[in-house]
Amino acid sequence: MERHVGVDREQLIKLLQEDSRIQELVDADRTSRRGGKVVSFEKARGIVFRRYEDPGRNVSIKQVVLPEPLREYVMSVVHDSLTGAHLGIRRTKDKVLSNFYMPGVDGDVTRYCRSCDVCQRTR
Repeated sequence: MERHVGVDREQLIKLLQEDSRIQELVDADRTSRRGGKVVSFEKARGIVFRRYEDPGRNVSIKQVVLPEPLREYVMSVVHDSLTGAHLGIRRTKDKVLSNFYMPGVDGDVTRYCRSCDVCQRTR
């Protein structure tokens, strides 16, 4: 986790424990299946993960579930850093989702990118 966004493990675990919405996902202990796709949540060593599988496309992704206080920080690292380079809404969302899951990611990333001065000046 630290190498991705500079958040230490203990801080992440503490914030995950305090986020009732995330705890509900884990406590529900359910797997949803739609159109062959499988989504499940699991907890390992205090960290909550979302597993997304799409056998039709041969895709299996394990994402760290982000608690609310870390979402804007992660979006800023992904979007504003030299490797992010203000890539726009779709690519920023794709980069976030390659490692992380956060409920409402579409709206959060859209609002973040639309509020970015650099992006607005270069549109």
